[in-house]
Amino acid sequence: MTTYCVFTISRDDLIALSRGIARAVPHNFLMHKDRPVKIGVSGTIRSGKKIVADYGRAEILGVAGDTKDLAFAKHKKVKSEDDLRDIFVAHGYDAAGLPEHDEFVCGLHKGDVVEVSFMNMSWRCGYSFSYYKNANSHVYNDHERVPALYDGYLAHRDYGGIAYIHNAAEMGIDFDVEVDVNDDVISQNQGDDLCFIPDLLWCFNQRAGWDKNWLRYVEVRIPNEILAQQSGLNDKLKAMGFMSKDDLPNEIFLSDDQVYDMSSLPNIPLLKR
Repeated sequence: MTTYCVFTISRDDLIALSRGIARAVPHNFLMHKDRPVKIGVSGTIRSGKKIVADYGRAEILGVAGDTKDLAFAKHKKVKSEDDLRDIFVAHGYDAAGLPEHDEFVCGLHKGDVVEVSFMNMSWRCGYSFSYYKNANSHVYNDHERVPALYDGYLAHRDYGGIAYIHNAAEMGIDFDVEVDVNDDVISQNQGDDLCFIPDLLWCFNQRAGWDKNWLRYVEVRIPNEILAQQSGLNDKLKAMGFMSKDDLPNEIFLSDDQVYDMSSLPNIPLLKR
């Protein structure tokens, strides 16, 4: 399985990538209630991982808008002002759940009802559905709790569609697509030395939309070979500027005290929008 990698240099880059991945999923893959397309998202804290689910959901359900419009407003106990500002309710869609924990939205995609849901597995509790009575750290360990939480999340869905599952990379879930978003100082271990590359990317600061605060290193894998073939997602990622991680030039990674020769920069995969 190929790992594709790219660098993003703006928030809009991440939005375009999130919409692009969702747009590539064939309609027929969204029609199976018992087998939603599972997209796993992992990465560093506060790296913008939630953008992948928020804008993927917006793409599937035909919703345009920016963060304030796309914010998930539903709560366990819904207040009238929450209903009024929830863009999914405004579209006539059904929305339920707890923001940033578990979010369920049912709407139309090419005339069929689909469900796009989100769950952050790192919380372990506080969700809007009951997955395991009396499940807490004093009664059940993670070996028991996590599978029950995951099963409960899927069972709470009513339609086919997409299930975004965040922070579950090490939980053995059979993802169809895996996305990793890293906003740490981009680094790679080479022996005992930690090597950095942000200065190299800053040489592209004339590119429209450059925002050094949104420098990200993104990896995408497609474990589901049938989905990869029918969606053409591999080729679409390449068209967006991704390259195979195996082809990422070694000279990108230099230690702190080394200097780049700006006249012969290595080939760096930057997202194309």
